[in-house]
Order: sequence, then C-alpha cells, then structure tokens
Amino acid sequence: MDHKKAIKIGFTCFTLCIMGLCLLEIAGTTPESDAWYNKGYALSQQNKFDESIKAYDKAIEINPQLRSSAQ
Repeated sequence: MDHKKAIKIGFTCFTLCIMGLCLLEIAGTTPESDAWYNKGYALSQQNKFDESIKAYDKAIEINPQLRSSAQ
C-alpha cells in the first residue's frame, strides 16, 4: 500500500470514529443503536470501512436522532 493511500484510510477511520463518538454524545442512544455503533467502530479498527459505514447507518436507522445531530 502506498503512503498516500495509507494516510487516506487512516484519515477516513479517524473521521468515522470521531463522527460516531459525537453522534453518541449529542443525540443519546438506545441499547440496540449502541450495539451497531460499537460494531461500526470495531469494523473501522479492522480497516473494514464499507462494513463500518453500514453499521453506523444501521445505528442511525434505529435511532434517527443520530442523523439530525450530525447535521
């Protein structure tokens, strides 16, 4: 993997994690949305970014307040 791609992946992971943490703090959560958020975080730590985004999307689907707090 070249240096620029590694930086881009790292930045994407960092951004997803920060965004997820902010959403949880601002909007409040439910146990089920927490579980999907945690799954998204774990997947992002494994560099599985597409799956991570899907898990974060599921958390938002369960708790739509997460979406409005991100806007």
